[in-house]
Amino acid sequence: MSEDTTHAELVEPKCDTQRLTQVPGAINPLEYAKSSVIRVGDGRGFVAQTVDKPVIITCAHCLPHMPPAIGGIMMTEERTYPRLVGMLGDEPTITVECLFVDPVADVAVLGEPDGHELEDESEAYRAFVEEREGLPIAAEQNAALPPGNRKGAWLTLEGKWVCHSLDVNARYVWTSERCEAGMSGSPIILDTVRGTVVGVVASTAFHPRLVTSLPAWLLRELVMR
Repeated sequence: MSEDTTHAELVEPKCDTQRLTQVPGAINPLEYAKSSVIRVGDGRGFVAQTVDKPVIITCAHCLPHMPPAIGGIMMTEERTYPRLVGMLGDEPTITVECLFVDPVADVAVLGEPDGHELEDESEAYRAFVEEREGLPIAAEQNAALPPGNRKGAWLTLEGKWVCHSLDVNARYVWTSERCEAGMSGSPIILDTVRGTVVGVVASTAFHPRLVTSLPAWLLRELVMR
């Protein structure tokens, strides 16, 4: 591993939520965050909390195709993905618009479709995301997180939270657990108490780190802790 990588010992980690749920009446923060994890195509994504409208963050390879690289003159249909998003375990029914995609970092951000041309789809999108608790992004901006045994968690295909050790460097997150096909786009929770997301599950052992993969204009809108 490179020198700017934070090493985490490969031991059996214990989630903070294991301690919290022993208290009568305590709310398990990971279970509270579960509703934010959604289906995106054949993969997953999650609803992210912003200061304005919630957005959906996923992996770029979860999109059925890349939008054309023509920026502001792109037609509505060229940046719109019909029936791409839905609840876990259900067929996708929600239409979304691509706000940002980076195929190198393997990150994509989806939002509300054009309300003028796609009014019904826009209303369906708003209702869908407003039913979910948007997750904040882990705000550490430095090249590597402070040394120590970092703990993380992600949601399995069976709907169970699995805790694991993390290595986090300037560009990616490495985990002691290996993901399964169909988990791409799932959030990797860094702080299991506050529910902050450090990255998204990719198809390799190296997962995109969001705070360094997302554009500056979007980071200014996201709620980070």
